[in-house]
Amino acid sequence: MIRVDSTKTAADLMNSEEFRECIANGHVSIGFRTFGFWGSENVMICVSRRWFPDAWDFSISSSSGGRDTGEVLSDVEAYLNMSFTLRSAALMLAELQKNEDEFNQIYQQRWG
Repeated sequence: MIRVDSTKTAADLMNSEEFRECIANGHVSIGFRTFGFWGSENVMICVSRRWFPDAWDFSISSSSGGRDTGEVLSDVEAYLNMSFTLRSAALMLAELQKNEDEFNQIYQQRWG
């Protein structure tokens, strides 16, 4: 699991050794935390290599974990934070999807 915040870009992530190692192994999970909600991964991106047909699955999921009013008192502010996190994760996922060919090359270097 790679944990990121909403300011991390897909390019930053893809340049990290940790990300490239996960792609070489065929699976990466990227967790986003949202200020004002319980939990450490309120939004999750998964990129996984399928065996048949040879392709990559790209998915996004969310779970609020419940509101943490001790962290952010205002529901409005907390849900604006959540919307920003969801938007950031969706934009990152869209960028990652554009790199499927590169992911195949990284994966094939490892597994031939």
